[in-house]
Amino acid sequence: MFSTALFREGIFTGTVEEVNNAAVQSPGTNPATRHCPGDIRYKDLNNDGIINDDDRTFIGNPNPDFTYSLNNTFKMGNFYLNIFLQGVYGNDIFNANRLYTENMSVTTNQSTAVP
Repeated sequence: MFSTALFREGIFTGTVEEVNNAAVQSPGTNPATRHCPGDIRYKDLNNDGIINDDDRTFIGNPNPDFTYSLNNTFKMGNFYLNIFLQGVYGNDIFNANRLYTENMSVTTNQSTAVP
């Protein structure tokens, strides 16, 4: 199973003309809901001038290539130490924290990764 999402192209850093010449990400003329400089810019993959579900693309496979674990118990006199390690390798994971720290759609502080 593969996950799909819109492909981020960057951030609108230029002028209002740059925004107006880009693909429509949120339709309408209301400036409160339209995209503007500083917003995330999504790539128009099918070149129809509108960002919608048709622009979704495969972003990776969440299933791991390898799953591993290790369990061991050490004993010395009356002292016991139990160690358990586990992990996965080779999967593309979704970092949901970035939705809140880099999305620019909430009124809270944003990450320093946001220009």
